[in-house]
Order: sequence, then C-alpha cells, then structure tokens
Amino acid sequence: MIRRVFCLCVLAVFSIACAESRSPQTLIEPARSFKADASVLAAPRKLFAVLITQHGCEHCELLRRNVLHPAIRTDELDKRIELREVSVSDGFTLADFEGSVVSGKEFAQRYGAYITPTVLFLDTAGNSLVEPLIGTGNIEFYSFYLDKKIEAATDALETSQ
Repeated sequence: MIRRVFCLCVLAVFSIACAESRSPQTLIEPARSFKADASVLAAPRKLFAVLITQHGCEHCELLRRNVLHPAIRTDELDKRIELREVSVSDGFTLADFEGSVVSGKEFAQRYGAYITPTVLFLDTAGNSLVEPLIGTGNIEFYSFYLDKKIEAATDALETSQ
C-alpha cells in the first residue's frame, strides 16, 4: 500500500513538472498579426511590449525565466501592456501593423532592435513610444527598469492622444 501511494505521488510530481516545463512556451504569446491584435486591444491594455528574441539566446531565456514568466504567473505584469514575442530566427514571420507579412528579423530591424533580448514599447499603430529596453543588464533590477519603461510609454501614449 505504501509503495502504491509513493508511486502515485511520484507520478503526480512528475506530471506537474512536465506540465510546468511545457507551459513557459505559452506564457508569452508569439506575435502573429499586430494589425489584428491592435484592432481588438481592449482597455486597460493600451500598448504593446514586444520582446525581440532569437533561438539559443541565453539572455533571452534568462529574462523569460527570471522576470517575465514569474510576473505572468503571479499576475504582476502591468495590465496596460499586451506582451508579444518576435523571434529574429529564420522562419519566424508575422503580420505587421499594416497587415504585411514580414520576417521577425525585418520587423525588429525597423525599430533598430539588433540585440536580443530587446523590449519595444509600441502603440496600436506601431509607433515607438519610448527608447527600447536593450539586453538584460543587471537582471535583479530588470523588473524595476521594465516598470519605468512601461510608465514612460503610458505617459507618452496619453500625451500623444
């Protein structure tokens, strides 16, 4: 009986661990169509935070694992932003704010994002609201820097309307 309970406990822990290991890929939605997303963006979400990444980028994974995923899981990510991920790796395409299909690399280059990770702060027309957040710097303070950029982007958006 004890052996059976132990086996069930191990199976349950393994199942949870497997589910947890799969879930990060779905925590940050990949950009598919900014035009479509912008047309249905509802309050309080007013702007896009676009995470520019690439396959194999250790700093991108560090940012996801230590800052963005915990903020999403604990519902601490600012409600005013819609977070999307754009990969500059080969094969990633999306529809931009005009509806044209472009590569992730082309999209990132339009905004001068040549380093990964970079976070862009864009309005629903695709206009950059503040300077992007480039790299990870001191990861312990990244949440602070991200919050400051979101505040500045929100202020810029409100003054432009």
